[in-house]
Amino acid sequence: MRTWRSVSWVVIAAAGLPACLQADDDSTGEPVETVDSDSPELASIASSALTSGVFDVGVIPDFGLSCPAGSDEIVIRMDDEDDGNASTRTGFVGKTNAGETSTATRFYFCKVDGTLFKPFSTAANAAEQRDDYAVLKLGTTCPAGTQEFSRHFDNEDSDNRNFATGVISPNVVNQDTTLNFCLFRYAATGVATMSAFPNLGSGFRYGVFGPSDFNRGALAFGTIRSDDEDSGNTSTYTVPTDALSAAKRIIEPDSSVSHGATLLRVIRAR
Repeated sequence: MRTWRSVSWVVIAAAGLPACLQADDDSTGEPVETVDSDSPELASIASSALTSGVFDVGVIPDFGLSCPAGSDEIVIRMDDEDDGNASTRTGFVGKTNAGETSTATRFYFCKVDGTLFKPFSTAANAAEQRDDYAVLKLGTTCPAGTQEFSRHFDNEDSDNRNFATGVISPNVVNQDTTLNFCLFRYAATGVATMSAFPNLGSGFRYGVFGPSDFNRGALAFGTIRSDDEDSGNTSTYTVPTDALSAAKRIIEPDSSVSHGATLLRVIRAR
């Protein structure tokens, strides 16, 4: 068995120099195993460092649960319309609105590695929208096999009490809220698929956004309705044209509430 000792490394960016230099202080005098700058081990470490956080996404923890080890919890609280408030939550919504009034919408998300998630369908089955699902975008880039879309929520104008905790970028919370989503539809050539949602930790139950007829083993279904501002409502929906139909089956402007609302459909994944 090889024994590894702690080694300090200095990363050198200049051309023509080795990628890493070993610190020359080893007070024990024992042999120290070095890693060549072209080795698979170092390449793996470098790749992990470069992509850390890039593809992060948010999943919805189940009620009463904390995020799994190594995962940060973020909170996004939207102050919904005061007059004749029609905000609702039905069925499975996980931790959503825990500790909140019924007339506001408070999201809880766990920030996890988005590369663990993949489409269920191949391009040959792209028309099957019952396989589609979405997660909150929390990195700089949506994972492979996704399309990005967003919903801008025009929140309550009077005595607005929106807030957020944790690093929520690229999402924005001020007087209003803009949430960005990564929509998994189908795998293009060279993109892998999956047959089940990933296990993110022992005993950790979570949800994602998905249609009410999701076809890949949802354990429960639910809906979150946020009643958006009535006066001069400016809620907007930004989505690629070819993904509009699929996205609206999951998160859509809700015309059943006068002046504007948003309906978000949730499925329990694990």
